[in-house]
Formats: sequence, C-alpha cells, structure tokens
Amino acid sequence: MEIITLVENYATKEGLKGEHGLSFLIKKDNYKILFDTGQSGVLVENAKKLGVKLEDVDYLILSHGHYDHTGGLESFLKINSKAKVILHQKSLEKRYSNSTGKIREIGFRLEKGYKSYKNEFVFIEEDYKINEDIKIVANVEKITDFEMNEKKLFVKKNNEYVQDEFLDEINLVITEKNKDNIITGCSHRGIINIIKTIQKRDEKEINLIIGGFHLKGKSEERVKKTINELKKIKFERIETNHCTGLDGYMELKKEFGDKVNYNYVGMTIK
Repeated sequence: MEIITLVENYATKEGLKGEHGLSFLIKKDNYKILFDTGQSGVLVENAKKLGVKLEDVDYLILSHGHYDHTGGLESFLKINSKAKVILHQKSLEKRYSNSTGKIREIGFRLEKGYKSYKNEFVFIEEDYKINEDIKIVANVEKITDFEMNEKKLFVKKNNEYVQDEFLDEINLVITEKNKDNIITGCSHRGIINIIKTIQKRDEKEINLIIGGFHLKGKSEERVKKTINELKKIKFERIETNHCTGLDGYMELKKEFGDKVNYNYVGMTIK
C-alpha cells in the first residue's frame, strides 16, 4: 500500500500548494483510490507536480459533505470519467457553520451538477466493500461521552438550524497483514468513536491511523480525553493533519513521540 497526500493545509516542498482541505491518493494492489478532493483545483495542480495521474483513479471516496473535502470534485470529474464515486446519501444535504460569528453555507459544491458527468455515483447508507481488504465504514457509533459535541456546525430541519450529527461521514479501512489502516477525513463523529466502531466490526489490530482528528480549537479537556483513549488502543503509527490542528498534533506528539507524525502535502507513506 502507498498513500500520497495531495491536499492538506500546509505544503513544505517547493512548487506544491497547501489549502484548508484534504485529499489522499491510495494505491492498494491494482486499485488507485482518491480519498476526498480538497476544496479547489489545487488537487489537480499538486497531482501534476507529484506525478500522480488522476485520470487513472478507479474510485473516489468522499468522506463527508463539507466543501473542504468535496470542493475539488468538479475539477477531478473533468479529468476522470471512469472512477466510481462513493459517498453517503446525506452528503448532499446543505450544511452550515457559524465559526466566524455569522452563519455561512459550507456544504457540497456540486449538489446537482454531478449528474452531468459520466461517472457512476454510488450513494451508500451502510458499510461498503470494494474487496475483502478495502472497506468503507459508515454509521460510526456514538461510544464516548466527550465527542460529537460540535456546537458551530449545522444542518437545517423544518427551516431551523440544528446541530449536525454528521450522519454522512464515512471512513476507509484497508487491511494488510491482518492489521487495519484507517483513513479519516475530519473525524466529526470522533476519532475514538471511529476506531472503536471499526474494532467492534472486524476485531483487528491497527497499524496506521491517517487523516484529520478534528481537535483544532477543542478544549484542553477534550484533547486530553482523546489522548487517554488512544493510550488504551494498540496502534503502530499516526499520520495526522488538517483539522487536527498544530496544537492538537503537538499534544499527540508529546505523548506518543515517534509514533506520531504531521502529514504535509507531498508526503508519501509506504
């Protein structure tokens, strides 16, 4: 397996661009899988610089319906007309944030326009298998009592803004040597909830956890509880970025040392 980071908040290599968003290119066996698209055409620019041919991608998985994970979708579809696009049905619902003090729309940018492209769109509501070693996990259970308490992100129900429960969020699990590698987008339903849900369903040890942990701007207590739960979980490596935030990353690094790394644009994991 190989994972290349195409979009992330920070780029440290000349010629690459960072933006608030996330996208990974995953090579597993004979499959090329794109996980999220960032928020713009930066995906395409960085892919070219890194020698990644987006036209060869077999599957695109969209982790949830926020713009910083789906905004590059149209740029991708203009290049690739064969990839199967997998997302949760609820990803198309409008989503909002008041993180700036004013309500703004932050959802799926191609709500209706996706139908004009040839690609097959697969809307899921349950776990989905690409093969025995590549699985998409939906319906993450609410197991902890300190996650899923986001008060600044909303959906609309009966013309009222209500707290988003992120029922559209999905995660990718790739199994190698009988160990799971977990790829997350933003972990809105909680990184511990995600890990524990996956372990309940397949009872495997964890090699790698990569992606956003949604710890940016979270309380010291929330970060501490997350770390305490991670200490109970056997894993080999964490590659975190995006919505984990630099402060969240540093706290993870202080606790777990060399087992934790910040994953910038252009980095490759094998």
